[in-house]
Amino acid sequence: MRVFLFFILFSLMTFELKAQWIQMNEAFGGNSVGTIKTVGSTIFAGTFDFGLNSKVYKSTDNGLNWTISNSGLGSALVHTFATIGSIIFAATYSEGVFKSVDNGTTWTNVLSNIPNVNYYSLGTKDSVIIVGTDYGALYQSTDLGINWINVVATTPTNYYYNIRSNSTHFFAASSDGPFISTDNGLNWNLVASGLTISSIEEFLIQPSYVFSTDNFRVYRTSNNGTYWETVTNNLSINSFKRSFGFSGSNQLIGTSDGVFVTPNNGQNWIAANSGLGNNDVNEFDTLSSYIFAATNIGIFRIDTSQINTIAIGINEINEVKILNVYPNPSHGKIKIEIESKFINDNYKLQIFNTFGQTVLFENLNNQGSIDLSHFPKGIYFLEVKNLNISLHRKIIIE
Repeated sequence: MRVFLFFILFSLMTFELKAQWIQMNEAFGGNSVGTIKTVGSTIFAGTFDFGLNSKVYKSTDNGLNWTISNSGLGSALVHTFATIGSIIFAATYSEGVFKSVDNGTTWTNVLSNIPNVNYYSLGTKDSVIIVGTDYGALYQSTDLGINWINVVATTPTNYYYNIRSNSTHFFAASSDGPFISTDNGLNWNLVASGLTISSIEEFLIQPSYVFSTDNFRVYRTSNNGTYWETVTNNLSINSFKRSFGFSGSNQLIGTSDGVFVTPNNGQNWIAANSGLGNNDVNEFDTLSSYIFAATNIGIFRIDTSQINTIAIGINEINEVKILNVYPNPSHGKIKIEIESKFINDNYKLQIFNTFGQTVLFENLNNQGSIDLSHFPKGIYFLEVKNLNISLHRKIIIE
């Protein structure tokens, strides 16, 4: 067992070194990229130059080449993007909210009724869009930005940093804490139970949890904010937590110490920084088989399969005493054993190749053997699961 555990640890370290972020064509003039958004097959990026030379760029070839997409925006500094279908909205620091209906070719101002107010955040759900400001106000539109109503007017010191939604709730991250709305933004309630400090700056919506950060700690809730539990765990409490992303069922966080990934909803985090270093990531997004990171020195991307490999390695360490797969590496003939207290006759065995394609799917008892000797040599990912547990292994056929 010690030899097997050493092999897993060695494999995990090896794949961390191979998980390589690559900087894209530097079209941004050395400016920081503050926000990034994928719309269909197009990526939009907003550079960060405090209005002096800020621009919006777009790429239609997975970030290899970029063109300016700024008509109607001027030098407005875009803080964030949001979409309803193919319509793109951009919240700017002092110029208002803009809309594009032609994939960013032209932009039209749809909200700018308060002078010197920064429009920090955007969130959409169905046909509803919510805009958050740095002046204690939230605005709602239900007709694609034609008309707006002020749904919250609190103290001018309340910043709305981030707005996200799931199928039932809007979430607003603010300097006064996290707020939720169940009526498309008309009414809001503070949901801060379990938080160490009140201010929340970012959300990530996932199927089972909503994640948040106060810049230092990471929290999650499984009940839409009724209670938040801390899942900072092995992340440094002293590093700034700036952004969330995801790859499949794995979560990413951008910190001042670099990017970290977790496959188990925050129980464990491991660095995934090769090629990126500890550059701050302002925002993540995913397109095709890539994760993109907007940073202070441009845009980087990484293949999702590399992130998923790191994540599976973490799970292997946690699950090594439950699931035993041997020999590994092998020539294809493998034995599978599940610890006795987890015996269940309803396990399903599924094996994926490195492209995420299922190459084997069958029933499995608590012990069994499989013959993969007819498979091409290489790396595969094994999953054993039932209704109560899901176990993973990376296997190698030589």
